[in-house]
Amino acid sequence: KKLYKYNGYRIICKKNNNKLPKLKVHIADKNLFKKYIEKYDSLRKKISTKIKATKFSNNSIIYGAGLHLEILYHVTNFFEKNFNKKFIILDGDPLKIGRTWRGIKIYNPKIISSFPDLKKSTFIISSYPYQPEIEFFLKSSGVKKQNIFKFYEKIKRY
Repeated sequence: KKLYKYNGYRIICKKNNNKLPKLKVHIADKNLFKKYIEKYDSLRKKISTKIKATKFSNNSIIYGAGLHLEILYHVTNFFEKNFNKKFIILDGDPLKIGRTWRGIKIYNPKIISSFPDLKKSTFIISSYPYQPEIEFFLKSSGVKKQNIFKFYEKIKRY
């Protein structure tokens, strides 16, 4: 069922008591899946360690209101560690601007120019594929490198 003016879907399932046939899984597929899970867990731990070691300002701006932010919410300690901080969210997607994510309003990134004190704000990039572009935008908008928090040291594009 398509959600209102948003690029997402809700899927509603109901339990089926029919027995499913046993799937034949090739050993190579099992090993690939195991390797993926190990890498995922390793990255999650690395990101959580980085979050724990970072002191975020009371004015934290998250750039990116997509799936990455939702995953960040569910599998890391980011919001738990920063529960007493005030957040705003920036996103360039016109379908998200003006809406909210978990009660936090989403703004157009162009509002950065109206921020009274960029030096006291932490900008958290919540995107994997667009991290370099977002970082470039922030720096060209006057945000200092030390005020930008990136989850990833390097991005691999496939």
